[in-house]
Amino acid sequence: MAQYMAPATAIPVPAKNADISSRSALFYRYWLDFSTFELPPNAPVVPQPGASSPHARYDLTFLRNEETVMAASYEDANLVLQLSRWSTEMGLDKALNTIFAESFDAEKATVDDTPVHQALSFGEVVGTLVKQGVLDRGLVLDLWWVTGLWSRVSPAANLERKRLGEARLYENFEALAKSAGA
Repeated sequence: MAQYMAPATAIPVPAKNADISSRSALFYRYWLDFSTFELPPNAPVVPQPGASSPHARYDLTFLRNEETVMAASYEDANLVLQLSRWSTEMGLDKALNTIFAESFDAEKATVDDTPVHQALSFGEVVGTLVKQGVLDRGLVLDLWWVTGLWSRVSPAANLERKRLGEARLYENFEALAKSAGA
């Protein structure tokens, strides 16, 4: 099991199936004691231009991976609120009502259908933010039923990929859904 080392202390990374509170506690410990944090030997150390503190000079997104869970931050919460506002402005609530209606036929839907287009656009933005480490995956999956939405719009996404010959369309939305067990 991989370990992240703090001076004179080794704390193992909890297993994926570990109790969420124990996994969160591990990372609270690190963020509360960040002044003594040392990067693991295999950590991707990428200088961050203009960083003001020694710790801000490194890209620590390697901590957000499938084996670790970081507690969502207030920045994550702010971003989620902005995304919620954007989704309301674009009418995603009405789009979701359409997509989850019993009369919706996922196999006949296309990206040209406004509700499908809105859902795919929103899901891709959220998936990209999670992929880039800007937004906490756990928070997103707690708030939104990503797998359910992807299951309803994925046939349209796949048709559009085939039509345009571009397999990367909506890949971040799909990856987020798959990471949740879709």
